[in-house]
Amino acid sequence: MTNETFTRDQLKKSALEYFQGDALAANVWLNKYALKINGNYAEISPNDTINRITNEIHRVENKFPNPLSYEEIHNNLEYFKNFIFGGSILFGLGNKYQITSLGNCFFIDNGADSYGGIFNLDETMAQLMKRRGGVGATIENYRPSGAIVNNSAQTSTGAISFMDRFSSTTREVAQDGRRGALMISCFAPNTFVKTDIGWEYITNTIKRWKNGENPFAWTHNGLKEIENVQEFPETNIYEVICENGKTIKVTGDHEFEVKNIDTNKEYLKKLKEINVEKEELIFFGV
Repeated sequence: MTNETFTRDQLKKSALEYFQGDALAANVWLNKYALKINGNYAEISPNDTINRITNEIHRVENKFPNPLSYEEIHNNLEYFKNFIFGGSILFGLGNKYQITSLGNCFFIDNGADSYGGIFNLDETMAQLMKRRGGVGATIENYRPSGAIVNNSAQTSTGAISFMDRFSSTTREVAQDGRRGALMISCFAPNTFVKTDIGWEYITNTIKRWKNGENPFAWTHNGLKEIENVQEFPETNIYEVICENGKTIKVTGDHEFEVKNIDTNKEYLKKLKEINVEKEELIFFGV
């Protein structure tokens, strides 16, 4: 690896050649995985990324009997024909210039339903995200809005208020200007839950509870009696069709990265507020 740096236009040209005109693949590599040193591009081609990864794998291989040769490793990796590593490996393996995780995503759950536990979860999210990790968390054990608490607030603000907190942390710990990845497990009307009578829609479980039954739901500690439920007003659900054909079901308040067609500026915007004539969604490769 030399100290030579390259321009974005140079990278785009070489990436398009490498991927035989596939602009999506070229842009994903350029925006997410090309090595940077102090903000300057230090890899001009996806082949440089393959070389970086090959060098590191070969270094480790040589610690064991009958190691694979450099050529064997490289031939299996070039053009991504046999393997496509996770994004964190493409970005971080052999990258000595950034502190980064080689794992893509992490699920965290400290089991707490207290301010101390929630802030600890928030801190853990920030530490993982600044190292490029995506985060999944569960808030199913948080008390619903209006539940009694033993402090001067007297009642809980509910799980939704803390979802906003975690979302803000994800936005603030931007990864090269791009919002990080966060998945919070919550429930939609068609969510299946495991209960004392088997799998059923969560709406049916709530209905049983309202009718005076004592339903049990499966938790991390086995079946537990449902003591309270939290419901939210019905809202429209949108289906977003991705470039790979898959769909994402979200509410209109869900924020997406968009690009203004006239100015080429990129920013976050709620789905229901996007002007489809002037703004387009941005999809990032995995």
